[in-house]
Amino acid sequence: MTRIYKIRELPKETLIMKNMESVNYYDSYMIKKKTSDSIEIITKKILTLPSWIIFALRIRYYLIVRPLGLSTGRFDSGIENLKENDNPVPIIGKNENEIVMGSDDKHLYYRISIMKREIEQESEIYLNTIVKYNNIWGKLYFMPVKIGHKLVVKSLLSRLA
Repeated sequence: MTRIYKIRELPKETLIMKNMESVNYYDSYMIKKKTSDSIEIITKKILTLPSWIIFALRIRYYLIVRPLGLSTGRFDSGIENLKENDNPVPIIGKNENEIVMGSDDKHLYYRISIMKREIEQESEIYLNTIVKYNNIWGKLYFMPVKIGHKLVVKSLLSRLA
């Protein structure tokens, strides 16, 4: 079984903090793996969502997002038809080692990135997350989401094993 490491700080070279002075929440998880896969292939593998995550996203949408009038843009517009091979998060930046995805709404700003760093005989694969609240509704919305976030991130990274 591949070990998943919780990293205390975001990797210094990550693109995820571009144009950001501060955030309200961040995390970074990493696995070490020998792979020649490109960042695009790694991202596709990680974001091939299992059915239980799709189910959880739908519950989140129907119990939190829709009743409270929150919107996370494209992410929620296709939630009813989301399938396991779909990437529901828009890509907003990339280079040869990292893909940054995310969305802005009136309540919060979020970004996730998948980054590959070559070291010796293997690669470090990072899944980074940042969230910035725009108002109290963003903070209230993210409180229950944060509870399941760690489990989801670890599950997605374990798919590379």
